[in-house]
Amino acid sequence: MIVPNLVTVPLSSTGGISIYNHTGSTNVIVDAEGYYLSTAAANNSGLYNSLSPTRVLGNLQTGAAIGAGQTTAVTVAGTGAADGVPASASAVVVNVTAAHGTAPSFLTVFPAGAVQPTASNLNFGAGQTIANRVTVGVGSTGQIALYNHAGTVNVDVDVDGYYTGSSGGTGALFVPITPVRLTDTRAPMNGTPIGSDSSETFSLSSASIPSNASAVAANLTVVAGDAPGYLTAYPIADATVPVASDLNWMANEIVPNFTIADTAGTGRVAVFNSLGATSNLLIDASGYFTATTNPTVSGVSPTVGPTVGGTSATITGTNFTGATVVDFGG
Repeated sequence: MIVPNLVTVPLSSTGGISIYNHTGSTNVIVDAEGYYLSTAAANNSGLYNSLSPTRVLGNLQTGAAIGAGQTTAVTVAGTGAADGVPASASAVVVNVTAAHGTAPSFLTVFPAGAVQPTASNLNFGAGQTIANRVTVGVGSTGQIALYNHAGTVNVDVDVDGYYTGSSGGTGALFVPITPVRLTDTRAPMNGTPIGSDSSETFSLSSASIPSNASAVAANLTVVAGDAPGYLTAYPIADATVPVASDLNWMANEIVPNFTIADTAGTGRVAVFNSLGATSNLLIDASGYFTATTNPTVSGVSPTVGPTVGGTSATITGTNFTGATVVDFGG
């Protein structure tokens, strides 16, 4: 079996990473998708904004069919997007799910309008249902592209967040940590198994992750029961479970997938188990995104001016970092 997974990992002092294999021998392919700065860029580009997941391609019953050698464009940013990602976003974080493929194949996700890279984001066998997280640049039209190599496959795409572009904006910085296991419901440790068609809330704060983090980068691993299903991680403030999924499995499988869990500064995340059997969950965190705060205005001077404009104004307040536009009068 060929299985992919997105990984966010700290670099060593020499710019390297280590990969450990527990048993046997295996071949490994590593495709780099980007990197994080330790401090904010001067123009506040590259800051992350976590969103409640939104499905932008496919539905819960069946995904959008992509044929052999075909590329499908999906709108993820701008006025035509359903997920709230602004047109100025430089990249998005999406979960891509492949199902019911008629042949073994792979999907490549890349900015729409760009040259297709020699890389794969999701590998699958015929009839297999599998998901993988992808961080991908946004094309000039606000779209990303998905290429399918062979056969026909149904594809779902869920948007989980975005990164600010060169015009700046507000958002969060990434802080890598030494990977730590936060949850293992088999123990049980920090939670109990998730029943069918139900949600459980899990704490994602620890000695190395502050409770006010805006999101947590983690690997979710399901130890499935005797039925197929899917999990959805979402903010605890959401009144309903989003139409989205984070990982899919068949009966009695053990399946991992990377996620950026939107904790929205609460230190917790909700996880929904679909109509499968009761299943165990493991959560291993590798980093977090700092808390984000909105700008607050405490004063404007002068308070009046001519309607023709041309008057300089001084605005005082807090959390102005990344704010580049101010509107007066509404």
